[in-house]
Amino acid sequence: MRLRRRVRRAESAALLALFAGAAALTALALLALTPAAESARGPQLAALLAAASWLLSLAWSWWRLRSRWRDPARLVARLGPQHRALRSDLLSSVQLAGAAPSTCSPTLLAALARQTSEALRQLPPAGVLTPPSWRPAALLGGSAALAWTAALAWHPGYWALAARQLVDAVRAAPQVARQPLVGAVVLEYRYPAYMGRAVVRVPDTTGDITAPPGTQVLVRATSTVPVSHADLVVSGGDGGLALRQPLGVGPHGVLSGVLTVGDAARYHFELLTGGARALRDPIERRIEIEPDLGPKVALVGPPNDTAVNARQQIELGFGAEDDWGLSQVRFVYRIDTQPPTSRTLWQHPVIGAPARYASGTHVWDLGALELAGTFTLRYWIEATDNDVIHGPTSTRSSVQRLTIVNREQQHAQTLGQQRQLLEQALTLLAEHLLLPSSRPRSLRHPPAPAPGGSRLAALLEQQTRWVAALRALNQQLRRDPLVSAVVIRSVAALVERWHALLRSAPTGTAAAPSYYRRSIVALERDTLLLADLIDEQQLQTLGVTARELQSDRARLATLIARWREAPSPALRARILREMERLGQRATQLMQATNRLHATLPDEYLNASAVEGLAVGRDLEQLRRLFHARQLGGVEALMAQLDGKLDQLQRLLDANVEQFRSARLDERERVWHAALGTLHELQRQQQQLAGATESLVRSYRQRGAQLLEDRLAGLVARQQPRAEQVQRHLRTTAPQRLASYHREEIERTLRWTGWLQERLAAHDLDQAAQLAQRLADGLEQVGADLREDTLGDDVPGWREPQDRAIAHVERALGLAQQIAEDLEQALPRPSTLLREPERRQLRELTQQQRGLAKQAAGLERTRDGDVAGDLLGERGRELLGQARRMMRDATGQLGGLEPQRAHSAQQGALQQLAELQLLLEQSRRPGPAEGAGGERERVAIPGAESFAPPPAFRRELLDAMAESAPSSYAQQVKQYYRELVR
Repeated sequence: MRLRRRVRRAESAALLALFAGAAALTALALLALTPAAESARGPQLAALLAAASWLLSLAWSWWRLRSRWRDPARLVARLGPQHRALRSDLLSSVQLAGAAPSTCSPTLLAALARQTSEALRQLPPAGVLTPPSWRPAALLGGSAALAWTAALAWHPGYWALAARQLVDAVRAAPQVARQPLVGAVVLEYRYPAYMGRAVVRVPDTTGDITAPPGTQVLVRATSTVPVSHADLVVSGGDGGLALRQPLGVGPHGVLSGVLTVGDAARYHFELLTGGARALRDPIERRIEIEPDLGPKVALVGPPNDTAVNARQQIELGFGAEDDWGLSQVRFVYRIDTQPPTSRTLWQHPVIGAPARYASGTHVWDLGALELAGTFTLRYWIEATDNDVIHGPTSTRSSVQRLTIVNREQQHAQTLGQQRQLLEQALTLLAEHLLLPSSRPRSLRHPPAPAPGGSRLAALLEQQTRWVAALRALNQQLRRDPLVSAVVIRSVAALVERWHALLRSAPTGTAAAPSYYRRSIVALERDTLLLADLIDEQQLQTLGVTARELQSDRARLATLIARWREAPSPALRARILREMERLGQRATQLMQATNRLHATLPDEYLNASAVEGLAVGRDLEQLRRLFHARQLGGVEALMAQLDGKLDQLQRLLDANVEQFRSARLDERERVWHAALGTLHELQRQQQQLAGATESLVRSYRQRGAQLLEDRLAGLVARQQPRAEQVQRHLRTTAPQRLASYHREEIERTLRWTGWLQERLAAHDLDQAAQLAQRLADGLEQVGADLREDTLGDDVPGWREPQDRAIAHVERALGLAQQIAEDLEQALPRPSTLLREPERRQLRELTQQQRGLAKQAAGLERTRDGDVAGDLLGERGRELLGQARRMMRDATGQLGGLEPQRAHSAQQGALQQLAELQLLLEQSRRPGPAEGAGGERERVAIPGAESFAPPPAFRRELLDAMAESAPSSYAQQVKQYYRELVR
C-alpha cells in the first residue's frame, strides 16, 4: 500500500501539472474569442482543438494510471530491472497475502513482508519512477507544447490580446467616475495609402471617430486627474471587450495613442490614478465606419437593339469614378448564352497617386469575333476600386444590346417585299382597267366606268390592303441599312399620297368615275416608280459591295504589314481568312452584276467592263503569292488591286448616276436644283458675314482708342476682382467633391486666367466677352452643385458641396460685376458708327433680308413635292433654323448691332452646311439611315473627343458660352441645362 501511495502521488503530481497548464492555455483561448478580426479565427480554432485534445489525453492517462495502481502485478513491474530480488520478494508477499492460510506459515509471511517493506522504504524515488513511467506524460506535454507554439507563431498578437484579457478578467473592474476624466479629444486621421488622402487633423472634438477601415487614428487627450497609467478600451458591437490599447502619459496629463479602425465599435478611457485606483471615464465614444461606395460607371454607345453586321466597328465611350481611387476598368461582352469575355480598357499604373476617375473611347471590332449568322451581343463596363482592406469592389454599368444581322439577307428580303408589292400594284391596276365599260381611248384618260356599289366596295378594300402593305414596306425600308434616305422618303411620300386618295373615296356610285380615273393614273405612276426604285437599289447594292471590297482590302493590307513585322501562325491564318472573304465578296459582286444585267440594258450597267477588271483572278493570285511567302509580289499585287477597286467603284457610281438621270429625271432635276440653291445661299451668306466682321473690327478699334485715357483705372479695378474669383475657385476643389464638379471648376479657372491676361493686355472687348462667359459658366456650376444629390445619404458628403456652392456664388457675383463694368465702359456701336458705315449696314440689311426670302422660298413645298421628299423632316428643320437666324441677323443689322448680327450669320452658315451634307448623303446608303458599310464605324455622338459626363458637360458649357441670337438666348440656355442632367 505504501508503494502504491508513493507511485500514485508522483504520477498524479505530473498529470496535475500538465492539467493546470492545459487549463490556463484553454482559458486564454476562450478569452480570446472576442476579437472579430478574421485573421484571428485560425489561431482560435487551433488553440481550442489543441486544448480539447490535451484534456481528453489527460483523462485517458488518468484512467490508465488508476488501472495500473489497482493491479499488484503491474505495480510490482514498475520497479526497475536493477531491483530484481526486491521485485521477487514484493511479488511473493503480495501473492501469498492473497492466498489461503494453509498455503504458507503466517509467521514466515509476516517476516517476509517486514523485510520487503524495510527494503522499499530505503529505496530512492528514482528507483520507483523509471523513465518509461514518465513517457506518457512527456509525450503528452511535448505534443501540447508544440501545438501551442505553432499557434503562437501563427498569430502573436492574438496571444498578447488573450493574455491582456486574462489579466483584465483577474483585475478588479474599474469604478465609473462621476465626472469626465479627459477633456477635448484631438484626432489625427492617417488614411490607408491606396486612398491617396492627406493627413487630416481635427482639434477639439467629442472623440467620435468616422473613418474608412484601415485608417490609423492618432488620439490625443488631456486628463483632468493625476494619472500614472491609461488605457483606451474598445468594446465591440455586442458590448464585449475587443481591444485594450495602452496610452502614453506625457507631461501635464497628456494622453496619446494610435488606434486602427477595423469595425464599428465604441471606446472609453480607463485611468490608474496615483493611489492605484482604477477609474473609468463615463463617456462612451463611437467608432463609425465611413462606407466605401462602389465606383460609378457610365457607358455611351449605340441605342439598344441596334442592328449591325458581323464586321462593323462599334465605338463606345466610357467613364468611371471612385472617391478613393480606381484600379482598373474592363469591357465585358457576352455572345448569346456563352460565358462573358472581358478585356482591360484602363489600368492604374503601379507607381503614382490614386486615379479617382478614368475615361476614354473604345472601338469594338466585331470582325475579330468572326461571327456568322444572327446573334445577340450584350456588353457593359465594369470598374474596380483599389480597396486593399476589405478587397476590391466592382460596379458595372447598364447592360446594352446589339443584334448581329446579315445585311445582304435582310436587303434581299426587303427587295422581295418590294417586288411582291409591285405585283400587287399591277394586279390592282388590272382590276381597275377591267371594270365593265367601253374600251378606253387612252389609259391615262379612260372613259368613266359605271360599276355597281358592291364592285366599288371591293376595289376600295383592295386599295386599303395595298396601302397597308405599302406602309409595312416603308417600315422595313427604315430598318434596312442598305436603303438610301431618298428611297425611304419616296416611299413615304407614296404612302401619304395614297392615304389622301383613300380619304377622298366616294360614298356612293355617282362620284365613282372621277375617283377611278384618279386611281388608275396614280397606279400607273406608282408602279413605274416602284420598279425604278427596285432597280436603283440593286445598282446601289453593287456600289456598297464595291466599297466593302475596298474596306476589306485596306484591312488586309494592315494585317500583312503586321505579319511582316511580327509573323505568327495565328496572324497568318487570319490573313488567309481575310483573303478568302475577299474572294467570296468579289464572286458575290460578279454574280449580282450578271443577274442585274439580265434586266437592265448596257447603258445602265456595263457588266463587261466590271468583268474585265478581273478582281477575282487577282485575289486568287494574291493568295498563291502569300502562300509562297513572296512578299514583294504581294505588295505589288495589292497596289494593283487597289487601283482596280477604285476604278470599279467609279464605274458602278457612274452607272447609278446614269440610271437616275434617265429613269428618275424629275427627282434628279429637283435634287440638283436644291443643291445649287444651297451652294448659292452659303456663298452669299459667307460674303455678308465677312463684310459684317470687317465692320465690327473697325468700330472696335475706335472704341479702344476712346477709352485709352481711363483704361488703366478701369483695368486696375477689375484685376483684384479677377484674383478674388480665382481664390474662391481654388478653394472649391476639396478631396470629396465629385470629379465632374472639379473639372467644371478647373475650366472656369482657366477662363479666369484668360480674363486676367486680356485685362493685362488692355483688350477690353475680349475681356468683356470672357467675363460674360465666366459668369455664365459659374452660374451653371452652381446649378449643378445644387442639383447633385447622389451622395446625400453618405455621412459627410453634403458638407463640401455646400462649401463649394458658397464659394461659387461669391465668385459668380464678382464675375458679374466685372462683366457689367466692362459692358458699361465699352461704347455702344451706335455711338461709334460713322455715316459710311451706317450706309453699309443698311445695304447689308437689305442683302440679308433677300437671303432670308430665298431660304423661305426653298422651305415652302407643296404636299408631295419632290423637293420636300428630298429634304425630309430633318432637312426642313435645318432650313427653318437657318432662315430664322437670317431673319434675326436682318433685325440686328437694322438695329445697329453688327456684332450680334455676325453671330446669327455664323449660325445660319452652320445650319446651311449641315443641310448640304444631309442632302448629299440622302441618295446613298450610309450612317445617315442605317449601320452603313460593313466595315464602317458605328459612332457615338461626339465620338472624336468623347469623355465621360464631366467632360461632356464641359463641351456643352463651352458651346453655351458662345453668343446666341438674343431672341433665343434663354431657350438655348435651358436646352443645355436639360441636356447635361
